[in-house]
Amino acid sequence: MSGRVGDLSPKQAEKLKLFRERVSDLLTEDHDDHYVLRWLRARSFDLDKSEKMLRDHIAFCKEWNIEYIVSEWEAPEVLERHMIGGLFGEDKEGRPVYYEAYGTVDCKGIIYSSIKADFVRYKLRICEAIYRRFEEQTKKHGRRIDNLTMILDLDQVGLSHLWMPFLNVYFDVLSKFEANYPETLHQCFIINAPSMVSVGYNLFKPFLSADTRTKVRFFGGNYKSKLLEVISADQLPQHYGGTAIDNGDPKCSEKIRYGGKVPKSYYLKELQLSGSSNLKKETVAYGAKLQIPLEVTIPLSALRWEFHTEKDDIGFGVYRKPSGSSTELVEILPSARFSSQLVPESGVVECPEVGTYVVIFDNSFSWVKSKKLCYAVDILPPESSTGTATNSTE
Repeated sequence: MSGRVGDLSPKQAEKLKLFRERVSDLLTEDHDDHYVLRWLRARSFDLDKSEKMLRDHIAFCKEWNIEYIVSEWEAPEVLERHMIGGLFGEDKEGRPVYYEAYGTVDCKGIIYSSIKADFVRYKLRICEAIYRRFEEQTKKHGRRIDNLTMILDLDQVGLSHLWMPFLNVYFDVLSKFEANYPETLHQCFIINAPSMVSVGYNLFKPFLSADTRTKVRFFGGNYKSKLLEVISADQLPQHYGGTAIDNGDPKCSEKIRYGGKVPKSYYLKELQLSGSSNLKKETVAYGAKLQIPLEVTIPLSALRWEFHTEKDDIGFGVYRKPSGSSTELVEILPSARFSSQLVPESGVVECPEVGTYVVIFDNSFSWVKSKKLCYAVDILPPESSTGTATNSTE
């Protein structure tokens, strides 16, 4: 049984009754069985876990003052203009469709130009807008609609989009979404998936419930026929293979925001490191180099780094040591000098082959000053081929 209204087993029906009794102090006349069952399904009808989840959600709504965010809060201009995402149209079952073109977001620009609390408020307002759309679709079609279809467009995504300061904020929002808006996603199409998408998905997986992971499907560039199987052409933007345009715009960008480069005039602050528990401190002597070897055991893993210096700049590069060679290094990321005393540096590079990779912090150009360095480097394995998501290049 699905655990939805009209499709409950006797045991599920009994748990619904018991759950209503246990959380009666939280429920109003607006909280119908559809609403209550959402929390039960999210925790597999475990009464204790479902009750905790709902009570935590009520506390969360008070903490973040959701009513104020929905009715009065005004987002900073930089988020209104340069964040991504939007609702457009509906699928063939009447579910609203939410689009997010991740490759068009300026990760560093957003972090430089906004505070985390406003970023969270902005995303929570979108979540609430989605739930209002559910109500509209329910009235329009005369039947309950309470989940959505999502299209995540990875066109233009590169390793720069795995920038940890941005991802740390994004992951926090994702965790809040999973905890407070359960049973919202019907299916997610990840389109224009690049070859390195498995690395990115491996980062996101811990923040997704097991149920959410089963709803994710990957497609390369030939995705349009798949979208048309679930979304009618007149409800799908022309840019994505449909016929819909908005004021002559095939991307329908008045409703689906596509981010873009954030002007530096919006910048508010200097960046801090992400607060990784793996941060280490070293002093790189003048005229010297610090070499850090890392073993890559799975092809197409990624090497990730973040660092800053207390004073003055430092060189940084990534190399691979060929098998059988003790001294030769093959350049992967050319060494360059970074003013990391002003703005911490963070990035990711793909490792196409197994073997030993070497990160080098280079202070050989300085014959006077040592550099106090704070850094973290690690290896991110690609997603296992046995993962739950469907991977397709159709």
